[in-house]
Amino acid sequence: MEAFPFTDAEWDPLKPVAESVLVASRAGDDTLAASHRLQMLELLDGLRERYGDHPVLLETAADYTEDKAAAVPLYRQAAEVAGANGLPTLSIRTALAFALMTISDPAAALEELRTCGGEAATGSEDERKHWLGLLRYAADYTESDEERSCVYRRAVEIAATHGLPTLFIRLCLVRHLLDAGRPAAAQAELRACRGEVATAEGDDRTWWAGLVAEAGRAKTDSTPDRGGKAEPD
Repeated sequence: MEAFPFTDAEWDPLKPVAESVLVASRAGDDTLAASHRLQMLELLDGLRERYGDHPVLLETAADYTEDKAAAVPLYRQAAEVAGANGLPTLSIRTALAFALMTISDPAAALEELRTCGGEAATGSEDERKHWLGLLRYAADYTESDEERSCVYRRAVEIAATHGLPTLFIRLCLVRHLLDAGRPAAAQAELRACRGEVATAEGDDRTWWAGLVAEAGRAKTDSTPDRGGKAEPD
């Protein structure tokens, strides 16, 4: 299977429709945007009649499916077909991960990001940043403090498995733990990520130092965690 078998004559008609969707969306005209999305899906259906369920067509159809719950199976099918034919799945799985987040399934989103982590690690800098950003933002779609902590920790594990930086995700976890009144747990995370600080970007080093100071003050001033018993350092 070719990665992109479509001719310019076949693909070019999709470009102005994609632009029309973007313009209407930016203008806040949901009705017009929906109309253009339907036009895009009709064009894609025509190409699928000629090329079958090619992953590019399935992924693009999912991108323009407004109901993200309905888009998920299209993304899954695209990833399956791409993988079976030795084609890249990174863009498909990252789009699928975001769709899963928007339908409140961050755990499933992390699994998709784990699956394509090898591709992200060897991809471009922009691809790695996008992948890491999705790992970090998965926690924003959780429904409880406990789940949020678990998603952050799982995201750290996934990034570390593929040799990619974990500091920013860990600092987000620290921020969450401090906001949740768990300074001792926050301090433990700060110690765990100390090794990454020296090679981190300046903003992250500054944030880490600020969180260290805040966690120290909070632990001194607050009631101990865990039912009145201080957590061990």
